[in-house]
Amino acid sequence: AFPHGRTLAAQDLIIVVARSSKGVAFESMDGGPTHLFFMLIAPPQDSGNQYIRSLAVLTEKMQDDAVRDAALQADGYDAFCQVLTEEQA
Repeated sequence: AFPHGRTLAAQDLIIVVARSSKGVAFESMDGGPTHLFFMLIAPPQDSGNQYIRSLAVLTEKMQDDAVRDAALQADGYDAFCQVLTEEQA
């Protein structure tokens, strides 16, 4: 799930990541539980469009079954971040 938005309360891009092993009912397209959440909040004056670029990269990465599975299986924060930052073949 990728809840996102812009607000004057944010001075910089903020990304919050959460993972649920059981899954959460989140009205997913397939009707199943959602296990990964990426919440992005950005200021309205994000002139470099870092917000849109980050959202695009995350959504693209999560469409890859191998990346998504690795993110679900990652053992801890560092391993999870490594999954997200690795280049895929």
